[in-house]
Amino acid sequence: MEDALPPSQETLASLYREFSPFVLRLARGMGLPPEEAEDAVHDVFIRVFEDLPSFRGASGIKTWIYRITVNHCLNRRRRRRPLPWSLLGREAHPAAPEAHENPGVLRLLDELSPKLRTAVVLKDIEGLSYEEMAQALEISPGTAMSRVARGREELRVLFAKSTEENG
Repeated sequence: MEDALPPSQETLASLYREFSPFVLRLARGMGLPPEEAEDAVHDVFIRVFEDLPSFRGASGIKTWIYRITVNHCLNRRRRRRPLPWSLLGREAHPAAPEAHENPGVLRLLDELSPKLRTAVVLKDIEGLSYEEMAQALEISPGTAMSRVARGREELRVLFAKSTEENG
């Protein structure tokens, strides 16, 4: 079997320009603080650039990059001890651009398990299809649908509870 040719600098730069905003938004949406999310973008693209010659195209390039990002972010979150919400100021809290104006939503997302949070972020913030989610997370489309449904339901319950408490 022949070794694949390394990608050109132009190809790498193009990939970075096209996908780095998505990787950053996903990293922040998965709970990484802003500085850590920016570091994650660089780490993810180092991995993408190193592994690109062996990319087989079994899924789309976007799905492949999302899977690398999700795995990287979950690993980073496991390695650090999360801070209680009350210690995080609004500016310090991770947020996807679409959600940053509502810290209540972010607080509720923080209460979901990593699997459900990831599913909700990929579907409702990033707009991936269930098939794309399944490929990125290496699960079945049915499992992706189930996780999104459970995550949304848990968010509804948490929202109702917080509304009653603040009431």
